Amino acid sequence: MQFVPVVAAGAEHLDVFQRSAPWVLPKFDRQYGGRHHQLLRKLPILRLSERLMIWTIFELLALALVDAKPVARVLGVIALRHLGRQVSDARLRSHLTPDYAPGCKRILFSSDYYPALARPNVSLVTDDIRAVEPGGIRTVNGDFHAADVIIYGTGFSATEFLSPMEVYGRSDRKLSDVWADGAHAYYGLSVPEFPNFLMMYGPNTNVGSGSIVYMLESQARHIVRLMKVLRAHPGSVIEVRADVEKRFNDRLSRRLDRSVWTMCTSWYRSARGSISTNWPSPTFLYRLRARRPKRRAYVLSRPAPANSSRRGTPEPANTHLADMPYAPSGADSVG
Repeated sequence: MQFVPVVAAGAEHLDVFQRSAPWVLPKFDRQYGGRHHQLLRKLPILRLSERLMIWTIFELLALALVDAKPVARVLGVIALRHLGRQVSDARLRSHLTPDYAPGCKRILFSSDYYPALARPNVSLVTDDIRAVEPGGIRTVNGDFHAADVIIYGTGFSATEFLSPMEVYGRSDRKLSDVWADGAHAYYGLSVPEFPNFLMMYGPNTNVGSGSIVYMLESQARHIVRLMKVLRAHPGSVIEVRADVEKRFNDRLSRRLDRSVWTMCTSWYRSARGSISTNWPSPTFLYRLRARRPKRRAYVLSRPAPANSSRRGTPEPANTHLADMPYAPSGADSVG
């Protein structure tokens, strides 16, 4: 979507090998003029209003992926009108028409992709690729497409969390083994049996619509609060309760089952079909629920002494965060 218009403008000929037709919405880009910049400087409320408007639009799009399916259908109508306006050739337009629900794969924004494909020096190839051979690419129907340069857009490996790192928890359990059937965590932040292990951008915290920065801000606040608790209780470890994490992911799974992401194969889903990437609600709900740790969700404990036969396991007397105060609010400095 990003490099095809640029390459098409300079190449003698360009073959675009399409695996599946994407849903494409127009991209409303415009350059801010000097007067607009002056207004933003003089009226900060205008900048905040614009930011709020953009945020609200994407929150509504997030609802379309799970709760408001009619909104998704409206997006589909807008995308098809965009395609019809920019591609006049009926055969090319049919190849560029998606055969799955809007939002099931990533919705893309572009106003120059379709015009690039309609150029006389560009061909859209929809046959599967059989092999890359010396001098070009051969498709399954036997056609050979000569090429001086191949741009290999490999896509995402979004479900391979932490790869290639190995993370070990209690009893030398590997996190990759715990996640063998799909990655899971409490608000994408913590996993039972892995004390003091806290993640950013973990399972089910990606967004199908909106800004990941907004999610990361909430995660950072959550982690800092837990670090303050640890700072107030030196030598302790903290971890999420297994029953809390399970209840959270059971609810999450039920909500994901209602989402449009279950309706096709995409990089959102693992090889086993589970969706371990996306947050299935508006981002403001994540902020409300995750920015402050729930005190009964975590427990503090002290690891057994290093020379103990129970090395790496905590002492049995665990304490809920609800039973102790947080560190003073002024204790912002964490190591």
